[in-house]
Formats: sequence, C-alpha cells, structure tokens
Amino acid sequence: MPDRAAIAELVRANLPLARDMARRRLGSLPQYGDMEAEVHSAALGGLFDAARRFDQAKGILFRTYARHRIRGAISDYVRTCDHLTKHYRQAAKRTGIEAWRLPISLDDEDAAGIARGLSDQGPGQHEILERRRQMEQVEAAARTLPERLQEAMALRYGAGLNLKEIGAALGYTESRACQVMAEAHEAIRAAVFTGDR
Repeated sequence: MPDRAAIAELVRANLPLARDMARRRLGSLPQYGDMEAEVHSAALGGLFDAARRFDQAKGILFRTYARHRIRGAISDYVRTCDHLTKHYRQAAKRTGIEAWRLPISLDDEDAAGIARGLSDQGPGQHEILERRRQMEQVEAAARTLPERLQEAMALRYGAGLNLKEIGAALGYTESRACQVMAEAHEAIRAAVFTGDR
C-alpha cells in the first residue's frame, strides 16, 4: 500500500483518466436529470480507491488497475440511480425503445390501489368481482392515455419513482410532474366512472 505522498501523486497524475472515463460513460447514459457531477465524483472516488489499494508488487500497471476500479465505481453509482428492474430493462433492450417508453403494465396490487384511490370509498367495501372489473377498466383507460401521461404513469407505477424523479426523467419540475400525474389520474377516473353510468 503506497504512502500518502505516493497516493496523492498517483491521483494527480491520473485525474485526466478519471475525467475521460466519466465523460465517456455520461455519453452512454440516458438523460435522467443532471448526473454529471455525481458520475465525475464516482470516477474520482474509484481513482482514489485504486491509488490506496494499488500493489506494485503484483506486476500490473497502475493505469490498468485504475481503469478497472474507476469503471466499477461509476457502474456502482449508476446502478444505485436505476430504479428499473432487470426484466424491465431487458424488455426495453429487446424492443429497441427507451425503457420508460414501454407500455404501462400494472400488476393487480397497483391497479387495485389506483382503483381505491379513484373511488371515494374505502377498501373492503367492494365485492371481489367489482374490484376486478375496476382494475380491468383502470388498465384499459391507462393504455388510452396520451404518450406523455403514459410515460409519467409508467415511471410512477412501473418503476416506482417519486414526483421529483419523474420530473427529472421527463424534463419537468416536481410541481409539473405532480400536475401531469393529476391529469393522468383525472383522465383514468373519467374513463372508469363515465363508463360505469
């Protein structure tokens, strides 16, 4: 393990490597808000970690070792920011479209939660068949929403993002994301309960 002066010199000499690796990785990431500073920070953390752990006796170049540690640190950071499941991401890759543009698909629990929230009656007051019918109506109504509303709903109920994260992903402020979600809920409410009468 190198001493402090050696660590500082390794870090100083390889700062351009860390910056370049961060910049390249940022070029391959979708635009989910402003991640530039965090990715650069992760790259520098990986460089510092490489400098601390480097063992010259193993016979490898520091630059080679540092690349591995920097890439790993950046990947770890990006993974913490990704709220989509591996299955959801693979489906997006197979279809060749951006992950958040996949059609909204609600499981029974999500659809039931929306159905409860849309009706002003508490849970447990509907028969099971009535709840199932409402869930089917909610899913059908969600599929007819305009694309921007479907994207917001997919991020909220498919990926589990909060309003701030939805806003960042879609280029909105948090308050605009709230308005978009309210618009989507209102459109679903109108479709479900207008069809009831």
